[in-house]
Amino acid sequence: MKIALPGIDGSLKDYAMQGRPIEAEPLGPDPVRVVFSAAHVVADPHTDNDPSGMATLDWEATMAFRRHLAGLGLGIAEAMDTA
Repeated sequence: MKIALPGIDGSLKDYAMQGRPIEAEPLGPDPVRVVFSAAHVVADPHTDNDPSGMATLDWEATMAFRRHLAGLGLGIAEAMDTA
């Protein structure tokens, strides 16, 4: 499997992943426990972000990731303190 990672100059670089990925499967209709995920936001890798300023977020990627987690049957923990 290959993924594209942002390079230092903003261009995308191909990276070949090693190993075999685990297949994702949705939870059954009546899981014994409700499982929540901490769906963090996705930063836009193509902007000039200053660590002391406001981050630029990729909202389309963030929402796509949240839909992916929900499609696996996971709840979204909106205000979960994971510290």
